[in-house]
Amino acid sequence: MILKYSRAMTEFNLNDFLGDPNISDNSYISESIFKKAALKHDFNIENDFTEFKQEDIDLLKDRSVLKVDGNSQLNDLDQKKILQKLINNNELQDTISLFDLNNAIFSELLFKVLRKEKIGVEALSNEQIYYYGRVLKLIPGNDSAQISLKSYLEKKHFFSKFKKPIQEFAGRKKELTILKNYVDWLPASGFLSKVEKVIRYVTDWHQKKFLLIKGIGGIGKTALISKFIDNHSIIKKSQTLPFVYIDFDLIGFSIEEPLNFLIEGLKQLEFQFPNQNEALKSIRIDISKSLNKDSSRGYHSRASNEFSREYLFDRFRKMHKNKIESIKTPVLIVFDSFEEMQYRASHYELIEFFEFIKVISDYIPRIRPIFVGRAEMSESIDEFDFYELRIEEFDKESANVILDNNGVGDKKARDRIYQQLGGNPLVLNLAANLYKKSPEFIYSKQLHKRAEIQEYLVGRILQHIHDPKARDIAVPGLLVRKVNPNVIRDILAKACGIVKNSQELSFEKAEEIFKILKKESFLMQSSNNENEFIFRQDLRIACEKMILAKYSEEAKMIHRAAIKFYKDKPEDRTEYNYHVLKLKEHSDFIEENLDIRIDLESAEMLQNSAHELSDKSQLSIKNIYGSKASLDMLETAGSESASKYYTRQMEEVLLADFRKMTSLHDEISQTSFLKTYCKYDEFLFIYATLKQRLGKFNESIELVYHKKQVRTSNDLKDIYNHSTFLFLLAENYLYLKKYEDVYKNLSIINNFLEEAQERVFLGPMAVKFMTLRLKVIYLLNISKSRLSLKTNQLLKDEFLDLADQNIGNNNFEKYIIEITQDRPKLNVKWIYLFTEIYKSKEPIFFFDSDVFENYLDDLHRKAKNNKELEYICKNELDVFLKDITLEGHFKVLIFDFAMALEVSNLNRPRKLRYQ
Repeated sequence: MILKYSRAMTEFNLNDFLGDPNISDNSYISESIFKKAALKHDFNIENDFTEFKQEDIDLLKDRSVLKVDGNSQLNDLDQKKILQKLINNNELQDTISLFDLNNAIFSELLFKVLRKEKIGVEALSNEQIYYYGRVLKLIPGNDSAQISLKSYLEKKHFFSKFKKPIQEFAGRKKELTILKNYVDWLPASGFLSKVEKVIRYVTDWHQKKFLLIKGIGGIGKTALISKFIDNHSIIKKSQTLPFVYIDFDLIGFSIEEPLNFLIEGLKQLEFQFPNQNEALKSIRIDISKSLNKDSSRGYHSRASNEFSREYLFDRFRKMHKNKIESIKTPVLIVFDSFEEMQYRASHYELIEFFEFIKVISDYIPRIRPIFVGRAEMSESIDEFDFYELRIEEFDKESANVILDNNGVGDKKARDRIYQQLGGNPLVLNLAANLYKKSPEFIYSKQLHKRAEIQEYLVGRILQHIHDPKARDIAVPGLLVRKVNPNVIRDILAKACGIVKNSQELSFEKAEEIFKILKKESFLMQSSNNENEFIFRQDLRIACEKMILAKYSEEAKMIHRAAIKFYKDKPEDRTEYNYHVLKLKEHSDFIEENLDIRIDLESAEMLQNSAHELSDKSQLSIKNIYGSKASLDMLETAGSESASKYYTRQMEEVLLADFRKMTSLHDEISQTSFLKTYCKYDEFLFIYATLKQRLGKFNESIELVYHKKQVRTSNDLKDIYNHSTFLFLLAENYLYLKKYEDVYKNLSIINNFLEEAQERVFLGPMAVKFMTLRLKVIYLLNISKSRLSLKTNQLLKDEFLDLADQNIGNNNFEKYIIEITQDRPKLNVKWIYLFTEIYKSKEPIFFFDSDVFENYLDDLHRKAKNNKELEYICKNELDVFLKDITLEGHFKVLIFDFAMALEVSNLNRPRKLRYQ
């Protein structure tokens, strides 16, 4: 007979108790061991159940999960079932008392949850939070509490990053007050202050400038922001200060797509305000979906622009109008390490980013953006106004804390150091380091010579390095950045005078010197590689002038040796760039090969020292960073360099907006060297394209018409170059609706491309020729249809066969990816059209000229400007204009949109849905 479970029994059927069909009917064990395990939650199987039979312990062990700390837990399903049985049978309290678990954290929290007591999670210890989370997971009906706990833990983890920078924080009361006034967060004190705040609220929410916090590295900018955030992260009259923190020093943040910052900001606000979690999350998901449509189409399109973002913002404002209007507290948005973005972003990307922040500020007026960085804001964003808060030397209170934490325990000594040396962070660290070695130095007369103090402190500290070779390596060796035994032997040893030939120094001796230097912590900053260290940047910058004055020849030897050492090491390209720039003897390298946006220090150094280089090299630097050049520099740099500069600027502006396109066009048109620039094909092509996008079709034709007659050779590059100009002519004629001229030019190009087909097949220019050939075939079909030469149709299979003939690959999706590698953003119109053809399941029938005119007229009646056209595009095609064409004049955009509709609608005319 099988005994069934009852309260009075000491044995029970495990299958009945746990409801697990995989357990044999003969599994009779003591119920108490499982009850105790469920209530104890974490247990040691060997020590916590000694009163039970071994077979019971063995079965419990089989049903448990071993944790990394050596303890065990029941699996969640078993524990949940056992607890539910105890609760349903009213056995919970008796069982807890039986095993003397009344004071156990798990049992205590279990009762509180069952009694629906309010639990202040902020007051719980980490251990209590862990058990509280387990209880909520095991007891049904606590979904809301689980969401709140998750939000609290995310918030706690997020705020923890602001704790470390403020461990040594003190003082800065003036700066904190400025921050408080900018944000308008804390209540104003005093009657007049309150009146002033009311006036600010009424007059200044929409007009407030952005705040820029700047200062040298190590001066405490991030600590200041962290302190402000930490001060206001606590509850204040049932409100917390909402904030978003973006650190550009972290990998993954780029301003190319500004909406990504909005997504990240919403994500951070979700766990700060769990009551608004669903609304914030729904907006974030909608924005993410709009960006992810690009990947679902199989290619990467352009970043959002003014009108596509306005569409999204209007939609969200209508959906969440009440919630947006209910925002009564400021929303702080911090962009830290912004100098990183200044060196990575182009002129137009920066402008687009700041315009995006301004638009967001219009939608949510109480947004308070703060930018934090080492560098001055570059010329690229001069058109935006900032309040500037320059973080100067530490005040006395802050300096005292820093010195105390760095081993200067005597307050009188700290006061004297501050009085004599001031609050420069590097000087304070050097002084603290020297004080620990020679406390008497604080009475030296040399301390009165403030201009030479860093040199004096470094010199005194170096005297305490007992090994003479290690001491000689340190200065002038500070001129290198990364130090390891090979660098000491192959770059520094000879230049620093410790050997006549680098091969005279063995690797073992170099390693010994390296270990000695590594002990001098004041010299270095952390490195991810334990076999090297990095000389402190602030120390190197501070000592560089002194080193160059005293060791000018040695400095040149170091840089030359480093260039030779790093030249064939691709992984150390940044170091190679750095020493090339420092030596300033390789201007050709700067002109042709330099690209160091990945390395901030080199980028800063390059831009800061650019004035020492030739105008030609300076202009090359401007090209690298996409920044603006003066007209004087353009005139003296030479026509070829200037044409390259303007070519880069035009490529950028074609992805910006109509206002910026017009402004750049006017600037180029007024330069006295325009005719000279037009001798360079790349400039001419982009300049004619810019005119086309601005709707200046006849001017674009006039620029490139002479190219129709020029064909210098049968070289593939020449054929391709010549054909691209002819195609640009054909596009202009298309916009002017001169379909016969379109057809004539395309026929010439088609003959050229057919002649070159065998030579191109599978060659390095195959994708370029393939793209051009498909464009030609596409527009030939359109021009024939417009001219009613015949009822033409474009079959998908014929299109794919053409692709296969040119690149030997019948995978059209792969081709779309390949085409994106060749000026992908400038090809956005054609990528969209080709993809639509690939997706079509029916032949594409193109309109004759009358039907197409009616189509355009219908569009013109519905859309009077870019904004209205954007809404129609989104409603008709479920994409934005940016996804189907470049920026341009309204008449260009509406024509491109009509072409997109033509292929997307599969030649089925209908009335537009948009009303």
